[in-house]
Amino acid sequence: MNQTTPSVEAINTAYTKFFNSIAPELKQRMNGRLERGLEIALSGGVIPYDPTTLVRFKVKSSDPSNLPYMIDLRARTCSCPDSAKGHYCKHRVAAQVYRLACAQMPPHIEPTPEPDQTKPCKAGQAIIWACVRLDGKSIGVEVLSIENEQVWVQALPVVKEDGKLEPQFPFPDRSCSQQVKSSDLEHIHIYQDA
Repeated sequence: MNQTTPSVEAINTAYTKFFNSIAPELKQRMNGRLERGLEIALSGGVIPYDPTTLVRFKVKSSDPSNLPYMIDLRARTCSCPDSAKGHYCKHRVAAQVYRLACAQMPPHIEPTPEPDQTKPCKAGQAIIWACVRLDGKSIGVEVLSIENEQVWVQALPVVKEDGKLEPQFPFPDRSCSQQVKSSDLEHIHIYQDA
């Protein structure tokens, strides 16, 4: 089964359901993040890592010069600066609305190809984790894209003593992502979704 992109109606319905499920005190503290999250979901800014689980997402930044933010709904984390300050950010709202909209959709079943049209199976999406040296420290990163010898990486969150994940912003200008040379990567691990 494959999931297709939810319609505008499905996203609006999911948003209404999500909005109605939030306590009034939280709605007041959201300070426009609910509406901006809806705008992101409606504009196609939410990209699921795995459409079958709908737990981890990339959500586009409102600043086109920034890389997408990484959201994990199960861990309740986002790699954006707003989330690092402890806010329920617009990116998490967008991912949650997208997830609810997908849950309302009937599953899309791919037709079985004729035997002579069968293509080799894809094992799934690869996730690449590595380490980068920065000011004498080793930073855990996820590889977002590779272009020639340049690699866009995003710092992995750190696990705090209470077990919660917290985004880190180790790169210049307190950024969570940066372009590095491929030769700067160490301890590379490739994880393949089954």
